[in-house]
Amino acid sequence: MVSHRIDEEIIELTLPGLAPAEARLLQDRLAVLQRRKLAAIIARVCDECSPAGRLDRLDRVEVDLGRFALEDLDDELPARFEVALREALRRAIEEQEEHHEQSDREPATGSALELIETYAWTGTLPWWVDAGSEGERRASLRAALDSLAAHPDPQGLLRRALAELPSSPPALIRLLRIADDELLTALLGRVADPGSRGSALARLLASLLSQASAGVVDRPRLREELWLLAFS
Repeated sequence: MVSHRIDEEIIELTLPGLAPAEARLLQDRLAVLQRRKLAAIIARVCDECSPAGRLDRLDRVEVDLGRFALEDLDDELPARFEVALREALRRAIEEQEEHHEQSDREPATGSALELIETYAWTGTLPWWVDAGSEGERRASLRAALDSLAAHPDPQGLLRRALAELPSSPPALIRLLRIADDELLTALLGRVADPGSRGSALARLLASLLSQASAGVVDRPRLREELWLLAFS
């Protein structure tokens, strides 16, 4: 499911000489039109222009629908609005992509990094992630990691994004408690160079945790301590 959030939606009409009573009736008419037609148009166009896996932030999108007769409002406004919104939204997103073309934080990469960083520092996922259960949250984190693999420098990208984590045990522990060992091994593998201490330690941790699960060791605490060591 794709999520979109709009902070404020404003409809401006210029109607010279309209009496106050008529203006109030028109406001009610517009409110009904927004609920019945415009809201669905906005959702549909946003889904088309900013599909799942993207994170697009636009400060403002304006559309000018031109002039039309008031009696044609119910049909003319939605029809013109859909065409104008689609064009304006695509143009705004294209301009945003051009701005981020040479940046790590292009939309797909930015959404994946924001998901990982937000969970580490706050214990919650971004508003645009549909994940209620622990399993869904873990799957969202894994999907975010997988999406970073397509970046030209996934290791460097993650190193920069997670650079401050070792200095914040609470942030690391949040990741440890939601991520299973397979996910943490994948994360450490992306951050550590092949053959490095961190990479070797990840393999050792997986072995130790497997052995501990068969004994009487305080596995949750051992797991946290080992992973804290691995990322430090």
